Amino acid sequence: MVTIPRCEDFNNDAAYLHPRAMSQPFPNGDGLDDAARSQVELSDTMAYNSSRNPRIDETIRPGPYKELLPCEDLCYNIVQSCPSSLGFSCPVPGQVGFSSSYGRRQGDALTCNYPGSAHVISSALRLAAPWMAALAVAVFGPLLV
Repeated sequence: MVTIPRCEDFNNDAAYLHPRAMSQPFPNGDGLDDAARSQVELSDTMAYNSSRNPRIDETIRPGPYKELLPCEDLCYNIVQSCPSSLGFSCPVPGQVGFSSSYGRRQGDALTCNYPGSAHVISSALRLAAPWMAALAVAVFGPLLV
């Protein structure tokens, strides 16, 4: 379902991020030490040692990274929207597979990924605002006198 995950640096300690590709080397050839691997329960399972999409590991080989998981309601919306003959289903919270596949929204905090979520606000907006204000004064200022 998720072809391109939303990734974060492996050193990011946010609790809602899910480690991926922990057994793979970083692009520079270094790997995670035992201390880093031991901080994650079940770090020897497929959910932690591979990417969500196998083509990422085959083609890109990014090394260890963390993923902002898609929101659970995204899965439920797909199940409700698609024909039942496609056989989509979602893991149930508390069952095996849920916590490594989906995140949960927590108020206004961005703790999972969903279409339209903006996690990094573009700096272009901050740069454009002063120029737009100056342009507005230049164009409309003489009209206000």
